[in-house]
Amino acid sequence: MKILAYLSYGGKKCYQLELYFSILSALHFLRDPNSDIRICVISDRPKDFGNHPLIDQLSFSPAEFAEWTHGTSPHRAKICALMKVMDQYRCPVALIDSDTYFLDHPSKLFERITPQQSVMFGFEHILHTDLLWQPLFEKLGDRIEFGNVYLDQQSAMFNAGVVGLDFAHRSLLDQALALADQLNKTHHGFTDEQLAFSIILSQVTNLSLSDDLIRHYWGWYERRFIHIQIDRLFKGLTGANLERLAADPTPVNFEDAPPVSVKDRLISKLLGLIYRWDHEYKFAYFSYRNALTYAAKDQDYANAWAAHTLRGVKTSLIEHPSAQYSRHLQRDFRHFSQDSIEGLDWLNGEVKESWLQFWQHRSQNYRYS
Repeated sequence: MKILAYLSYGGKKCYQLELYFSILSALHFLRDPNSDIRICVISDRPKDFGNHPLIDQLSFSPAEFAEWTHGTSPHRAKICALMKVMDQYRCPVALIDSDTYFLDHPSKLFERITPQQSVMFGFEHILHTDLLWQPLFEKLGDRIEFGNVYLDQQSAMFNAGVVGLDFAHRSLLDQALALADQLNKTHHGFTDEQLAFSIILSQVTNLSLSDDLIRHYWGWYERRFIHIQIDRLFKGLTGANLERLAADPTPVNFEDAPPVSVKDRLISKLLGLIYRWDHEYKFAYFSYRNALTYAAKDQDYANAWAAHTLRGVKTSLIEHPSAQYSRHLQRDFRHFSQDSIEGLDWLNGEVKESWLQFWQHRSQNYRYS
């Protein structure tokens, strides 16, 4: 037996929809009733999938989850969930993040999980390029020993959207958990668990990657657009709907982003050159134009573009915090200005409130500076 595992918790709708779609993408390939691949969802919602023939569920209690996360480290739970499912089945397990979907048969993933070889999603970067972890080296030196593994500036960070291990490597999860806790205690970072997996699996096993088999849309840009498409596909989802959709031989493919007009792209590029905007500001203005274009034909996408506009503006302001730059914001994003935004009936409450909070924060900062 081989297990595709997912960790799912909390009530946030978009994460549940991600989970459903990722499982659906796997089920499109798992049509053979004699397949040795099963799906297991480790969840605090034990009845999401009813009695689906290929889906098992393992539940955890609030107290168990609190122990897994230590209250402040949600990604630590991934290591603990992988331990739980591996101890349950005692076979090869691939833990998959929900913001994924399969491009090829899951059997090809398990071909890369052996007593000698493990799997993660893909390569991200070398640590000397990662500012988040530089304080750790400043504290502990350029080479840090952790028992039989080490960390230095040339160590590679791999994405943990997929982590696959044979049961022969079960003890490595205890090692990964201890290392993640040690990293957290010394220099807490959002990617403690990912770095622990990266170090141990790349140095103790032959590490293989899976980004040719699975799409992991963890980036903030495409994720919001894919959420819209998943939501439209899964209206009124039930366990029966999931099975019916999985029986459809036509695979579901999503766009990273909706189509944009050539005019909006060209005007954004031209104004960026004229005003010498940085990359983030140019992207913010491009998103702004797309939001206005989509407002009349697709308000979901229009709101996604409006949210991207705000993110781009905020990122650019880190580099350009001056009052003069703030005046340019009013000029360049006038429909989203504090005076105009209340009149945008198509803008949803969450995005509108985010913009209003942004303007209020800007106003207070300059009033008291």
